[in-house]
Amino acid sequence: MPRASRTHEPTPVPPGFAVGWVGRDLDRLPASYDDPSGAWPRLLAEAELQGIFLTDADVEAVSTDPLTLLLTGAAGLRILGAAREDAQFVVVLDGARLYAGTSIFVGTARALRHPRLHVLDLGSAVTVRLVPSIAARTDTHVNAPPALLEHFRRTGKLLPPGSPPSPRTRRRRLLAAVTNTKPGDPTSQLEACFDDETGKGTLTSSFRRPGTHREQWDATETVDLPAAELEALWAVATKVGLYATIPVPYPHPNFEPPRVIHPPRFRFVIEVERLDGTILANDRAWSSPSRTDRTVEPFFSAVGTLGRRLARDVPVRYFPGES
Repeated sequence: MPRASRTHEPTPVPPGFAVGWVGRDLDRLPASYDDPSGAWPRLLAEAELQGIFLTDADVEAVSTDPLTLLLTGAAGLRILGAAREDAQFVVVLDGARLYAGTSIFVGTARALRHPRLHVLDLGSAVTVRLVPSIAARTDTHVNAPPALLEHFRRTGKLLPPGSPPSPRTRRRRLLAAVTNTKPGDPTSQLEACFDDETGKGTLTSSFRRPGTHREQWDATETVDLPAAELEALWAVATKVGLYATIPVPYPHPNFEPPRVIHPPRFRFVIEVERLDGTILANDRAWSSPSRTDRTVEPFFSAVGTLGRRLARDVPVRYFPGES
């Protein structure tokens, strides 16, 4: 008796914007737009969708040049685990298929000219970048057709031209501590907290004298932190990449910095709460010398400068740049 053929229900596509994975690849898909066999148009028109990867509900904001979708906190964590490499996708708007392309690592050196999808983890947010071809920095009608941009504009997610894809947050926190490992381990710590909903922030300075228990502070005070001061410090923290920084010791003697008698210990914390309640943080501590020292020095220097300017009675010591 012949075996009954299997049938698959097509993947339902929600209204609005969506990105779906292609269930079956066409053989020998060309890498360039020079496609005399029409393989890419057939993929766009006929390929079965295996699942919906991204929808309007996952997108918090959209920037252009290149078209970049900033994901909500919850969607970012989910999509990081669901992203595929070298997989075909189709972009859909209100049921109409706009274009097809391939998901691939953003740093690839392959000369690929069809639309590309890159998933990027910025630490504070996950973004999905849709570009017309590999290494493209400006949008074209291929990856950002007018109908798609108008959809994002109508839903209030399209950012003004030139705006970076920055996540909206409820609160942010930065902490920097330096322990001078002389007898007694004195420590100087600065903690900046900012409530984005109220627009108010604080800077807490703490100091531990030699011999004091490490869980106690001899002096601490909290002062107001203006929004402009927080934004300047936050810009330094994100520029040096605190979200991705992992302290690494120097592996070879030839690369070690000059020897110090009492090497300090460092700790930083960067933490953000997104609008949907998702909390992303990086908390690192290490002893010098380390290859991380030079990476984070601009941040620790900026924190120390800020603390020395705003602190009233609590000493701020051991930070780089101290006079």
